[in-house]
Amino acid sequence: MTVLKRSAGWFHHRRAQSLCSSQRIRSADEKIGFIRDVECELICSQLPIAAASYLYRECDGSRVVEMPTRSPHKYFPATIPRQVDIGFIGDIYWPFVGDRERTDLMNGLSKHGRTGAAL
Repeated sequence: MTVLKRSAGWFHHRRAQSLCSSQRIRSADEKIGFIRDVECELICSQLPIAAASYLYRECDGSRVVEMPTRSPHKYFPATIPRQVDIGFIGDIYWPFVGDRERTDLMNGLSKHGRTGAAL
């Protein structure tokens, strides 16, 4: 949020609607403040629409829209039995985002997941 907040003034000169995507609850107060500061028109959330609408209720002039967390056609039963089944669709976060836990978990599973070694 630190880098994004520094650029908030630029958003006041935009010619198109803005969309803010927020799936993390961490630092929700900062995100809500930013959305209000830049008068973001749309807020995309992976939360259920009722929960997201409640969370962003202070964002006057913003409309909350759903961003589903998964695509059912991309998930299907395993063809071989296994004790643990982990699925993930996403991307590596850049270091300035500040969320290393997710990236560390992905790297650990990628490196050791098939061998069953301890992460």
